[in-house]
Amino acid sequence: MLHKKGLKTMTLFLHFGCNLMKFYPYAWNRRTFRMEVPSRSHLFIYNVHRWIHWMEALFVWGRLLQSLTWENRALRIVLLNTAWSGAMFLSSLCYLQFETRREGMMSFTNSLFDFIRKPSSNSHTPKLPTLSWLFLTSLSP
Repeated sequence: MLHKKGLKTMTLFLHFGCNLMKFYPYAWNRRTFRMEVPSRSHLFIYNVHRWIHWMEALFVWGRLLQSLTWENRALRIVLLNTAWSGAMFLSSLCYLQFETRREGMMSFTNSLFDFIRKPSSNSHTPKLPTLSWLFLTSLSP
């Protein structure tokens, strides 16, 4: 379904983020193209990354508040701190999603890879799993 170069790029991205840098709370299996439950040491390193990120976010938001209260503030400093705070807020939302919907995101990603790896046929094209499916499966206990 997906071009070989695109599939290789996606798998390298997941291998780098999951197995090498441990930015994501999943273990990537290169042989089966599946996300799996990580080991305890993987989760420990992931939690260290997460806490470093939260400390950086608090520092950036403090800098934004500090730059807004200065009497003689430069516009570029305020804009830079606002942009940096926005980026930290979006990445904080990603970490929050990883904590609240970890299993649902893993099953959704695995179903996407199942869909991508299927060969396409002109007579029958399978439907892509939707985000509503992810939402409904995350609500069930």
